[in-house]
Amino acid sequence: MNNSLWELLIIICKIHTMTDQDFYRLQNQWSKIYFRDISQGDLDRVLWINRLTGMRGVRILELGAGGGQFSVAACQLTHRVTAVEIEPEFVEHIRNLSKYRSPENLTIINTDFNSVEFESVFDFICYWDGFGIGSDSDQRRLLKKISSWLTPDGSVFLEIFTPWFWAGKAAGVQIPMGEIVREYGFDAEKCCLLDTW
Repeated sequence: MNNSLWELLIIICKIHTMTDQDFYRLQNQWSKIYFRDISQGDLDRVLWINRLTGMRGVRILELGAGGGQFSVAACQLTHRVTAVEIEPEFVEHIRNLSKYRSPENLTIINTDFNSVEFESVFDFICYWDGFGIGSDSDQRRLLKKISSWLTPDGSVFLEIFTPWFWAGKAAGVQIPMGEIVREYGFDAEKCCLLDTW
């Protein structure tokens, strides 16, 4: 057995003790999904929010910013963004991505957004592809914090984990990523996504 297979076996054995931070780091190591440039889709997402909320040039908070593509795209389109991301390598990518794209409009905070506190408030708060991670009490605590960070006329967009998507449409879907294949499944008894690499 070659070294890379042994490394994969060790990773699989450790999967039950993996933290969210470990998961995102490994996901990026295998797929490079967070280390990409800004796409038209990222810019379209900002324009969609502009249309949906009627907001232009506002203060945005992005929780779990990942590679920062949304945050930097929003800065390019005149918004002032605070991006909170726990993974140091992702934060470095955000800095590099923003270097020549309105960096004066971007504040990056390298921490767990569950532990961050803000004195200022935001017009728009977003959390893409992750709300629902953790316990119900974690989610209630986060919602209370979000409420305290929002202006009275502000808007929140939470992309919520939906078990029925993973149980139905995505179950069994395989996605080739370089030398590996990612497969989605669903554990109905525990009501959780199975993300196998």
